[in-house]
Amino acid sequence: MTQIQRKTWPYFAFGSNLWIPRLQARTPSAEFTGLGYITCHQLTFHKRGDDGSGKCDAFYTGNHSDRTYGALYYLDPAEKPILDSIEGVGFGYELKHVEVQGFDSPIQAWLYSAQDGFRDPTMVPFDWYHRFVHAGAQALGFPEPYLSAIAAQPIAEDPNPIRRAKNLAMLSNLALF
Repeated sequence: MTQIQRKTWPYFAFGSNLWIPRLQARTPSAEFTGLGYITCHQLTFHKRGDDGSGKCDAFYTGNHSDRTYGALYYLDPAEKPILDSIEGVGFGYELKHVEVQGFDSPIQAWLYSAQDGFRDPTMVPFDWYHRFVHAGAQALGFPEPYLSAIAAQPIAEDPNPIRRAKNLAMLSNLALF
């Protein structure tokens, strides 16, 4: 008899991993649990990426009216090191424990937070990265004002045509759900 390992690592995605096919391509065990939000955080694109563009951060503001919306997933703990490596834990992101609202009771989860020294308010995301974030937020039905704020984010065209084409193809080839 085969034993199935329980998906027990709670992960709160708020950026490009909102888009379920992208996350499941990285960690096949990812199981969508529902939508939620964290308070005192604001979605920004100020995390300096290795490619010279802005990546998402759930930036702590301390303002209780600020919310960052996201998707709660449970992953097989064996896949956590894979996601840690992809996200760059220790090289731009660090794990942060948060309380996710929007369920019957708050749920404790982890997210990837930009490390000090990797935040730059002048950063802008590449067009394809921005599309991953916006497509995920749209598909999951985030509130319209939140979607509008994402859509209004300045973007830049990726100067690497191969990377840009690869990511745009991924967006067009994978179904949202």
